[in-house]
Amino acid sequence: MAKNTKNVSPSAPAATPITSLENIIKAALFTPGPHGWGLPILLWGPVGIAKTSLVEAIARKWGLAFNSLVGSIIEPMDVAGMQLPDEANHRMVQYPAHWVSRANQNQGHVQLLDELTTCPRAVQGAMLKLVFERKAGEVNLHRRVRFLAAANPMDQAANATDIETPLANRFGHIEAGAPEVSVWSDWLLGGADYDADPADPSKALDEERRVVALWDNAFSRSAAVVTSFLRTRGSLFNDQPSAGDPKASLAFPTPRTWELATRALAAADVHGLSPDERATLVAAFVGPGPASEYLAYARQTDLPDPEALLDGNVSWKHQANRADRTFAVLSSITSLLVRLKGGRSLDECSKDEALIKRLRQGWKITMEVARAEAADIAYPALQRMIRADLDYRVDKAGLMQYAADMHPIASKIGGSVGR
Repeated sequence: MAKNTKNVSPSAPAATPITSLENIIKAALFTPGPHGWGLPILLWGPVGIAKTSLVEAIARKWGLAFNSLVGSIIEPMDVAGMQLPDEANHRMVQYPAHWVSRANQNQGHVQLLDELTTCPRAVQGAMLKLVFERKAGEVNLHRRVRFLAAANPMDQAANATDIETPLANRFGHIEAGAPEVSVWSDWLLGGADYDADPADPSKALDEERRVVALWDNAFSRSAAVVTSFLRTRGSLFNDQPSAGDPKASLAFPTPRTWELATRALAAADVHGLSPDERATLVAAFVGPGPASEYLAYARQTDLPDPEALLDGNVSWKHQANRADRTFAVLSSITSLLVRLKGGRSLDECSKDEALIKRLRQGWKITMEVARAEAADIAYPALQRMIRADLDYRVDKAGLMQYAADMHPIASKIGGSVGR
């Protein structure tokens, strides 16, 4: 395929130092994604700076198996598999690509899509379901298979072509910096071992368990601030570049990338990333401009920890001049309550004393806002709890209190607050 001159080299953010890059990649690998573990990150960087080796080293360090597919030498069937006739049963059978079965059998796996700017468009098309939906053709990838990618700039890639917009919007984009001389020297003098044995797979499982224990609280907080921000800056919710714009191969805000950015923000809390690393990870998905605006808003909002609020360990009061903050606080506690309930039955939830205690506190906080002449702000939170059966259907002892609370609120809103 001839080199595409329309987009010689996308303009990416400044290169991320190697130490920060390691922290960010590790956080991305151990973040719950939409359909399994991992946030899909695409590392941009010049030839020879060891992008592939860095990903492999991080995978091995954390007990994850590693494999790569090189864009310039693969075909669509290497991604999606191929159909062959089953003559005995008179039908076509889908056979997965060779790496898929191995990835699914491993106890945690990192699949690198390498040299992405050398992938023919047909191969990029085959990757669309792979990266976000975790499907290779008709085969589902295991939830513990993660996807990362790497690419050289267009002017350094052999037989290069643009990364198509639909595929670009499935990744977070980070500019990788070359390793510092001191870091590279330590590696070389330490044996330059490319094939070190991976850590025990239990290390990855232990880290996944640690993240899961913290995830509901972190995600609820992030989701609340993101949704509150986008209510005030709706133009940044879906700001897609026009056809032919070099930014179409990089990060830009869409509903999909805001979801991934929300997960990235929660991951930054769970993994203790620095402010600069947090900013890099968020910008990777929605772009530097929207990320900068969001982070400034988040600092101003200063949201209390929703778990601590529901447990009564911190206090908070509604301020009439900060309706946006109130909306975010109520969103965070209702989001956490819904996640804590999960898919359990009403009978199971009614026996969970910790959930009932937090539900009563969440209801109390929300009603205090409603009584402070802010029923319109409290209404969405109350509605989310009711739709999730987080009222008298779980807390049967509070039936009369819930009914007494809801009647005046429904009157103020002008209708029913039921389902």
